[in-house]
Amino acid sequence: MYTKEVWPASLEGLDFPRRHSFLDADPGSRLGEYRASLSERHGEVAVRWLDFVADIDRRGGWDDRLIDALCEPPESFVISAVIAHVLTFSAHRRQLVRQMLRLLERPVDDGDPIMWLRRLRGESDDERYEEEGS
Repeated sequence: MYTKEVWPASLEGLDFPRRHSFLDADPGSRLGEYRASLSERHGEVAVRWLDFVADIDRRGGWDDRLIDALCEPPESFVISAVIAHVLTFSAHRRQLVRQMLRLLERPVDDGDPIMWLRRLRGESDDERYEEEGS
């Protein structure tokens, strides 16, 4: 979550965001508070990312450069590379968590975002095959 907050801070010329920790929450309700905090933080940063990407797309600014003053020393990155970096490492971390859950013998689905969206929409596998076959 933190890395998803750092990039928008850099893009917006802000300081490093505060690092949150599971240990920041009250010990009596630590897990619930931390989950709520993650969900809230994700909601906030997702809006910032979507707005940023929409603006880049609207302007055709995929080859623009970001001078990241949060790096020591500051570094220059092509915006499209930053977006590819975030997408790649988000997917990688997601798969690592999925593997950890499997090792803990927790139920894990196939991880396919297409199938997740179809389940969310209530589409059955039969509908999928009908759509693909037509």
